[in-house]
Order: sequence, then C-alpha cells, then structure tokens
Amino acid sequence: MQDCLGVAPKTDPEAFLVGILHDLLDDADVQLADLARDYGERFAAAVDCLTRRTGEAYDDHITRVISNPLASRVKEADILDNMTPSRTSNSAEDSFRRERYTRALTRLRAARPGGL
Repeated sequence: MQDCLGVAPKTDPEAFLVGILHDLLDDADVQLADLARDYGERFAAAVDCLTRRTGEAYDDHITRVISNPLASRVKEADILDNMTPSRTSNSAEDSFRRERYTRALTRLRAARPGGL
C-alpha cells in the first residue's frame, strides 16, 4: 500500500484512482471483476495493464502498459517514485533496476501524444 500512496499524488486527477488501486490485484484479495464492478471498466482495464503477469518479461509488460494511456501515466509516476534516492542504493541490483526504469521511462514518454 505504501507504493500506491507514493504514486497517487504524482499523477493527474484522472489517474489518481488507478494509482491507488494499481497494486491491489497483487497485494490483496481483490479480483479484476471486483474492480470493474466497483470502479468501472476503464479503471479496471488500466489496473489490469499495470499488473505484471507471471513469467512476463519486463519489456513485454511495458509494451502492454503503453497500450493504455491511463496505465502509462500511472506507470511513469510509479517508476519515478521507485527511482527516488530514498528508495535506491548503490548496489548492483539497484543499478540494474535504475537502468531498466530509465529505458522504460524513455519508451513511455516516447509513446505519449507529442512524444518526449
């Protein structure tokens, strides 16, 4: 839930709800159908795009996120939150993660209307 609270304020008002809900499918006993019923198909579809599938390559996940503009905005905020200095170290693992996040941000921003 802390991740959700870090992401939500960094998004636009339309994406705020998705920022709050984006980890629920992974972290709580909530099904996609519950989100669709309670929040509508548009929000449920964005949350679904943000939910990485078991065995899904990260680049494939980002491709799926890019297919949904609402999910793209939330993912960008999520990545920026994950890259804050208080959440990273100088470890090799964090260095790899920062490089992966930087590539993903470039792809997300390039896919936006108007590009980078």
